[in-house]
Amino acid sequence: MTARRRIVAGLGNELRADDGVGVHAVRALAATIGSCASCWEIGANIWHLAGLLQPGDHVLAIDAVSHHGVPGSICYVEGHSAACARRADGVHGLGLFEMLPLIEPARRPTHVAVLGVQPASLDYGMQLSPPVARALPVLVQFAQAWLAGTPLPTSAIQAAAATAPRHQTPAVRPASAWCRVNPHLAHE
Repeated sequence: MTARRRIVAGLGNELRADDGVGVHAVRALAATIGSCASCWEIGANIWHLAGLLQPGDHVLAIDAVSHHGVPGSICYVEGHSAACARRADGVHGLGLFEMLPLIEPARRPTHVAVLGVQPASLDYGMQLSPPVARALPVLVQFAQAWLAGTPLPTSAIQAAAATAPRHQTPAVRPASAWCRVNPHLAHE
């Protein structure tokens, strides 16, 4: 039996502005904690992630996700509810939840969570929009805690966002509001 690993996977196409937020977040995370075997820069090649997964893995995917929030707003969902995460339309082809059923069941991760950011721009360019760039420190803080096995509850991220000036930190949408786009997938 393979030991359980906690992996943060940065998804997205960094050539399409905010679609690259997952890649930017994983780079920032690795810079804050040093060399990190648990930080994977996947980018737009979701099949690369599929080839790296092992049974028992716990995966936190960071990606641009359309959750109908304001640009830069963050949402976290896990387990069966995470399947309702709708990546931003037409951004980088096959998404995480389109890929998982296609891989051998014995290689699928045990637990999948998504930390999504509402994009402001999916135009060509390597710079994140200002609202998504302001979300990066919150994403990194969350991922650090998640890797340590002590994930921050959404309420803690909301409290952190409330203490910063409004123009600097985006809002966090509750998972229940995000999952209304596909409520039959929510297990709560």
